[in-house]
Amino acid sequence: NASVVLTDAIPSMRSDVFNHFKVRASAAKVGTVNVDAYKLDNTASLNSYFPYSTLTAYKLNSTMNTRDLEPEFTTEYEVGTEFGFFNNRIMFEAAAYFQRTTNQTVSVSMPTSTGYSARYINAGTMEGKGIELDLHLTPLLKLGDFQWIVNANATFVDTKVTELAGDATELMLDDSGDNMPIYAVLDEQFPVIKATDWKRDPNGRVVVNASNGMPTAGDLIVVGTTQPKVRLGLTTNFKYKNWSLGATFDYRGGHKTR
Repeated sequence: NASVVLTDAIPSMRSDVFNHFKVRASAAKVGTVNVDAYKLDNTASLNSYFPYSTLTAYKLNSTMNTRDLEPEFTTEYEVGTEFGFFNNRIMFEAAAYFQRTTNQTVSVSMPTSTGYSARYINAGTMEGKGIELDLHLTPLLKLGDFQWIVNANATFVDTKVTELAGDATELMLDDSGDNMPIYAVLDEQFPVIKATDWKRDPNGRVVVNASNGMPTAGDLIVVGTTQPKVRLGLTTNFKYKNWSLGATFDYRGGHKTR
């Protein structure tokens, strides 16, 4: 992590309008273990529904555990800058980052015919990049004892799955029974929602069942992602002597479904 305030290093850069200029850069690598303690071995729990009188029975837990899991590692690089105007009454900050996570540990669904419903695996690699912007107006307006303070921020995020375990092209992460399971799909945003599309002819028209007149169900397709790509925030605060009134606006978008 390194930073330098250029307006301190080069005082001649300062003026009545422009008074603060800082640049910074950082690099970090963090390891994470996303499984709880004692989750490397398969365990059994007491089965209270065993049908034979007072005999004790045990059943395997529904999640398959394995000792082959490796820790996740996230490497991130970030650069940023800060500008201050009018004695820091106006502050603007901008940052860009790149993040890479390897050995992503996730719980994936399994056919219940195996005796389990899910298992933990090192699913693959995910890469993300983004831009963060912040604007602080402290205050935007000042009239005697009255102040109007405004803070705004915007974040733009792009996260993709770049590698999956083995030769897999997709992994089901969650199937809650609502016909819209969650997947990790190679070269797609993470994570994505899949839903059943209508069966269509080569011209894209929906195929209708001739016997009942209803549309025919087709294959699962990617319809969106659960994570917003755009986040906008705005806070405003009115102050008068010992009184204060504030409001907050928050927007998250870019993860629509079709």
